[in-house]
Order: sequence, then C-alpha cells, then structure tokens
Amino acid sequence: MDDQVTLMAKQHRRHRSYLGLGLGLGMALVLGLLYAIAASVLLGSLGALEQANIRKDVRRSLDAIAAELQGLRANTCDYARWDEAYDYMATGDPRFERNSMGISTQQNLGLNILAAVLADGQFRYGRQLPLGATALTPLPPSVRDHLAAWPRQQRPLSQTSEQRGWIRTEAGPMLLVVCAITNRQATALPRGALAMGRYFAEEQIAAIERQLRVDLDLVPLTGSPNDHIRAVRDRLAAQPSGDDATIPDSAIIVIPTDRDRVAGYARLDDVQGQPLALLRVEIPRDLHQQGILASLYLGGSLAIAGVAFGLVGWWLLNRLLRASQQLARSEEALAKESALRQADARYREKAIELEIALGELNIEKERSESLLLNILPESIALQLKQSRNSIAEHFDEVTILFADIVGFTPLSARLQPIELVDFLNRIFSEFDELVEDLRLEKIKTIGDAYMVASGLPIRRPDHAEAIAEMALAMQQKVDAFRDSTHEDFQIRIGINTGMVVAGVIGTKKFIYDLWGDAVNVASRMESSGVPGQIQVTAATYDRLKDRYDFEPRGTIHIKGKGVMETYWLRGKKPAIAAIGPRHGSP
Repeated sequence: MDDQVTLMAKQHRRHRSYLGLGLGLGMALVLGLLYAIAASVLLGSLGALEQANIRKDVRRSLDAIAAELQGLRANTCDYARWDEAYDYMATGDPRFERNSMGISTQQNLGLNILAAVLADGQFRYGRQLPLGATALTPLPPSVRDHLAAWPRQQRPLSQTSEQRGWIRTEAGPMLLVVCAITNRQATALPRGALAMGRYFAEEQIAAIERQLRVDLDLVPLTGSPNDHIRAVRDRLAAQPSGDDATIPDSAIIVIPTDRDRVAGYARLDDVQGQPLALLRVEIPRDLHQQGILASLYLGGSLAIAGVAFGLVGWWLLNRLLRASQQLARSEEALAKESALRQADARYREKAIELEIALGELNIEKERSESLLLNILPESIALQLKQSRNSIAEHFDEVTILFADIVGFTPLSARLQPIELVDFLNRIFSEFDELVEDLRLEKIKTIGDAYMVASGLPIRRPDHAEAIAEMALAMQQKVDAFRDSTHEDFQIRIGINTGMVVAGVIGTKKFIYDLWGDAVNVASRMESSGVPGQIQVTAATYDRLKDRYDFEPRGTIHIKGKGVMETYWLRGKKPAIAAIGPRHGSP
C-alpha cells in the first residue's frame, strides 16, 4: 500500500513537471512572437518617420537655396532698372563704373560676379571677386561665354527678359541671375543685360546649416564619382529637378550612410536643364537609435516578465494543487490591483512632467516672439512667421530722414572703443525714445548715421509732420548732449518725401529696409547739407510750408538727380500745435 502511494506521488510530481514545462514553452513562444511583432512595428514606424524627417530637411534646404536665389534676383533686377545704369550702357561712363560697379559694390552685395553685356554680346563691364580674394580679376571663361551668348539666345530681347539658376564654373557651382537693362519705368528698349553671380561656397552652406541645423553639402557630378554617388545619380536621372520645392518623394533619395547617420539626396540642374550636382543633407539617426534601444528594452522587459510570470505561474500551480480555488482567485485579484496602482502612479508622474515641459516651451516661445518684435515691425514679424518668402510692399508716399553726427571721426580717434560705443548708444537711445513717442519706424543705424521713416509699415496722413517734429527734437537732444559732455560735434539732417518699396529679403540677419529713388534723395539731402541744419526737398516743403517756417537755400546739384531746389527747416509756426509724444493714444 505504501509502495502504491509512493508511486502515485511520483506520477503526480511527473505530471506536474510536464505541465510546468508545457506552460513555460508556451509562454516563451508567445512572448517571442509578441516581441517580434512589436519590434517590427516600432522599427518600421520610426523608420518611416526618419524618412519623412530627412525628406523634410531636404525640402527646407531647397527652400533656403531658392530664397538665396530670390534675394540675388531682387538686387540684380533693381540695378538693371536704374536710369544711371541704362545711360551707362550707351555712354560707358567710367565714373559710373568707379561709383557703382567697383569692388565695394561687390563686397557690399556679397557678389563674386558682376557684369554688364551689350545686346550684341560685347561686354561693357565684367569682373570677378574670387572667393577669399581682395582684388578683382577677369571673368572666368565659362561665365564669360555664357553671358556673351545670352542676349542672342533671348532675341527679341525684351524689358522683362531674365534668367536665374545654377551654372557650372571653373571654381564650382554658382547662383547666377541675368536681367535686361532698361529704364526705371521698364518702357525703354533694353540696351543689354546685367548679371550678378555668387558662388555657393562654404560660407553659404554654413549659413544654411546653422539656420536648419543639418549637415549640408553639394556633391559634384563631374570627374569620377564613387559607386555610391553614381547609384544615387542614376536613381534620380528620371526625376524632376532638385531645386523645385514641390518635387515628389520619389525625387528625394534617402540612404543610411552608417548605423549612426542617414543622408537625403536631391538633384540640382543648371539653367540649361543639365544635372549639375547632388544636394546632400545628412542628419543623425536619432530615431533609429531610439528604436533599437526601445526594442532592446522591450525584449528585456518581456524576458523579465516571462521569467517572472513563469515563476509566479509555477508557484500558483503548486498552490492550486495544495489550496482551494477560491484562494487562488483572491491572490490573482490582489496582484492585478497592485499592477493597476503602479500604472496609475506612473501615469500621474508622466502627466506632471508633460505639464512642466509645456510650460517651459511656452516661456521660450514668448521670449523668441519678443526678440523678433524688437528687430522687425509687428505687422512684418507676423507675415514672416506665416511665410518664408520675401516680404515687400509698395508705399505711394512716405517721408524719410537721414541724420549724421558731424565731428564723429576726430572724436572716434580720441576715445577708447568702449567709450565711443557708449557715446553713440546714449545719443541713439534718446533718438529711439523719440521714434517710439512719435510712432515712427527706425530703419537702421550705420556707424554714426541714423535712418528713420514715417508712413510705413502702417500708413498715416501726417507722415511729413511727424518727421519734421523728429528732426527738430533731434537737434534739441544733440544741443543738450553737447552742452553736457562739452564735446565738439553737431548733427546734419536731410529729409525727403516720396514713393518707396519696403520689406524684408534674404534668409538670415533679417532687417526691414527701404528701396527707391526717394530714399537716395533723402540720403543726398543729408550728405549735401550743413552741420546743425535740416535740409528738405521741395516735395517735403510743399507738404509742410503752411505749418512750419522754412528758409530757401536755393538750387544745389544732387548726384544722379541734377539741380534741385532745397530748403532749411527752421521750426514750427507759432499758431500750429506740435505733434508731440503720444499720451495714452494708440
């Protein structure tokens, strides 16, 4: 009887072992299948997101290059529709070359190529400022041949003829814009074309990299590209050009370079439609690395969970054989309740962390918006946040003021740099307060020069009166400042009223600026004036003569305009109330 009991006990233990082994193998199979499915879905989703991100960065890089080309086009066509440039094509006046087409012009506009070609293909002017050079050299043969043939290719050459895009040069890819040269109204027959070019070199690439936070490169297709580049080139051969921001996903090739980085490629074509180079954007594979790490965590968690559940199941199996079914159900309910409490606690912690992160993000957003409003007018800042395109607006009538500190050069030679900057800052800070009180728009300061405008970006009917009040107040501020510092300096002011174009162009170092003949005349009013005086044009005088006292200066010769009648602004007529600082008005 005892032997039979012993045999039955052995059989019972054997059956329990087989049952435990079967449960363990089944659980291992389920956990392995679950891990394979979850890891595949996770890595697939992150891989798709990585592909979308790199394609987005390639498109953003193409947008940045397009914006660079648009800014170059704005400068080129503006110069090509300059009356002085139109006359120069007929006369070849060397003074125009010295004043408007020399090395300082190319440096100020960031140009490597500046050329003027006649309608028959002969060059009136053509110079290159090579990368890193400080002297002008002849045009490269590739650029010279292209520009010499361009007027003949455009025949009949019209006022709106232009070309922009990439060309291949001896020094590498170049952004080139060519515009027909006509008069300011674009009504005269073109006398040729003006060309401006800029090498797309390390400086431009570095600027886009800083702006977009990517690694950017142009990969040439000439020479002997490696197998990797040839494969990318062949895959993109039948796709649209890489400089179009609306190209389909198939026109952007995404290839991991190694386990840590991934690259996106798009093709750039020259103005003839021939492949020029590959635009390569490279970013770290953060999502891929996170996916691998998450998969490892998932596998480890499932393994630990499998072992834990296996042990618990083995223990429960023994307990089920030794205790009642009711006790086993109670223990399982307690275990589930504990897991739910832990999950709820983790959820609350994550919610608190998310709330803190959102608060910090809102604070940073407010800081960035405040900084943008300090740089640009509020209406322009709103447009810039909504669109990356160039912002430009036409204003039929505004008044512009240019002011210059006379005596600043000897003062700068005597003062230390920090003292000089503090000196200018104290004067210009008081000017800025006047701008704020009179609701004007400060455009910029260049050295010791100060430029302000009225009537933009918000139009106002009293723009001329506001600028007159600004000029008179600036004189008072400078007189008081000179008396307090005992320094020998004065302010010279010029004012003009007329039509301008205002806006923001470019992709870096945004500035709200003005263009037009009215701006040039206002600058000439200042430069041809007398220290301590306010010189205005007849256009401004006609708008203010009934409310302000003037003294005729007579006629003077203004560069680019000829003889002009000008006046000295002396002050307000006694019966006219001032346009003083606003007091609670919007």
